[in-house]
Formats: sequence, structure tokens, C-alpha cells
Amino acid sequence: MYRKEAVSQSLSALIIGEVQEAVTVSSNYYGGAGTLYAKETVSIIEFILEHDYSPDPTIKAKVLKPLRVVAAAMELWGARDVKEFVDVSGDWTYKFKPEEVIQLLYAAGLEQHRLGHLREAGVKKISVRTRGEKAGSACRKMAGKVYAIDEAPVLPHGDPSCRCSYAAAPSS
Repeated sequence: MYRKEAVSQSLSALIIGEVQEAVTVSSNYYGGAGTLYAKETVSIIEFILEHDYSPDPTIKAKVLKPLRVVAAAMELWGARDVKEFVDVSGDWTYKFKPEEVIQLLYAAGLEQHRLGHLREAGVKKISVRTRGEKAGSACRKMAGKVYAIDEAPVLPHGDPSCRCSYAAAPSS
């Protein structure tokens, strides 16, 4: 099967909520990556598709839904360019460009997945870490702050340049 056909099949599965089928198509294309890969990938994609994060509250759910599918496909296929999955040209009246919204939805899904793993591991407090010196002012304000895991701020915090992530905070 050619990549384009496999991507198309997986997108069709994601659109109707068949996450396991989408992961199976991708896994088979790559030669059967195995159950651990499939289980983790299903979990990440479910977070991307199901979390309620929106980088712009004016974007309606019916607009976000297909963008979440593209964000999930990016995880599934290891792609960083949304244009592999969708044409983002045309009129857009929201705060961020469509590709920025997709990247933020993708990042939010990954961070919610990470937060879930920290919870499962029994972590009670988390800190917010930033990546690199190019962090924006909102990122720098959050850097190193410690939160109870159930009070963790939503990441990313609505800035396409945000590279913040959750980490377990040292126990006191």
C-alpha cells in the first residue's frame, strides 16, 4: 500500500472515531510496530481528539473537530507539516492561523497525555518547564512553578510559540 492511500484510510478512520483502525493502518504501513506502540499511540490520539482545549474560545467545536483530526494524523504519521493532510488556504477569521491552531491542539493533546502518565505514576506535584531561551513571556512566567497535579495550568497556554511541558516536581 502506498503512503498516500494509507494516510487517506487512516484519516477516514479518525473522522468516524475509529482510532484503533487508524493506528492499525499506520502500524501496518510501517511494518507492524507492535502492541506497545499501538497502545501508546491510541492513547495519545484519543487525548488529541477528545480534550476540550481551544487556543481561541471564539472557534466553534464544529470548526475544531476536523482540525483535531489533522492534529491526530500528525501524531500518527510523524508529520510536522499540516499541509500533508489538509489544504489550509482560504478565508480564516480567527486569532491564529489554521496551522497554528492544529499545532496547539496537537501540543495540548500530548501534554494532557503526559499529565495522565504522571498521575498514573502517583505524582502529586508538577512543575512547568520551558524549552530554550526563545521562550515567550508567558512561558518564562510559568517556568519552574510548582502546582498540585490537579491544578496544573493548561498547556500550551494559547501561544503558538509555547514550548512548555509538564514534569514531575521534586517531592518535599
